[in-house]
Amino acid sequence: MLPVSALTGNRFYRSISNDRGDQITHPGLPGKPFIHRCSPALANRNGSRQGHRLYRCPTKRKINLPEVAGLDRNLRIKIHQEYFHTILFRDLVERHDIPHPKAVSDLAHWLVDNASSLYSVNNLTGYLKSLGHKVPKSAVSDYLAWFEDAYFLFTVRIFDASLARSNTNPKKIYCVDHALVKSLSSGILVNSGHLLENLVFMALRRLYPEVSYFKTKTGREVDFVVPGRDRSRMLVQVCESLVETQTRKREMLALTEAMSELGQKTGTIVTKSEDERISTETGTIEVVPIWRFLLELPNQGSPNENLKMAKR
Repeated sequence: MLPVSALTGNRFYRSISNDRGDQITHPGLPGKPFIHRCSPALANRNGSRQGHRLYRCPTKRKINLPEVAGLDRNLRIKIHQEYFHTILFRDLVERHDIPHPKAVSDLAHWLVDNASSLYSVNNLTGYLKSLGHKVPKSAVSDYLAWFEDAYFLFTVRIFDASLARSNTNPKKIYCVDHALVKSLSSGILVNSGHLLENLVFMALRRLYPEVSYFKTKTGREVDFVVPGRDRSRMLVQVCESLVETQTRKREMLALTEAMSELGQKTGTIVTKSEDERISTETGTIEVVPIWRFLLELPNQGSPNENLKMAKR
């Protein structure tokens, strides 16, 4: 199979079968990316996850895209790369008759490499310009919208009452599958914490179309805010581990500030394996391992249902 850079004119090299393309074009129901629910039968209910490779999924599931389940690493990476080619060619280049397919490929690679990170259209346009692509900002904005239409990459805006500020502030990018990120990325910028954050985002995005990030008045960031109908909001911070004192202090301070500013009495910190309840002057912070967070998310309903975790 040829690399992504194998382009001929305005067409990608057709290295992918039609059958595979048909399987993954627009994966999932309209408006909802395809994500498996973790099976309670596979989860260790006593909280012990020693020796467990979290980012193959908290219940030993490697992926969100079903075809690669149970395959060895090299074959899984190859199929993920073919998925990537198919998404770019069918859902973007071919469908929208894009005149700069290499620019789309380079942009997609940069975004996957920077999954769970902030970006701005200006920075992306400058990056493509540094590679020799003469692509205007309007085209970059179109590419980002088309990535989301294809259920491949998702943009998260800052939580703000002002639509103008929400649109002008830097945004965050997430991929439909954290395992896809691992197979496609260079490995230099993506770390296990970013993969954990991407996994949590996709679990929330499956249930709620409006997922934002929050920045406090002091500039501290909370990874996810999910608004409810009754003005309640679910605040979720993602941190691989709170063992280090400085990390614990940083994550708790950001979350308690957000709880205070948004008038919430509860917040959640999702970790790899830690489980505790922390009482603060602002309210209660529930620290949960990723496997429990995923299992206890409701199938539907408002974010308030998620807060039942803190009342069990």
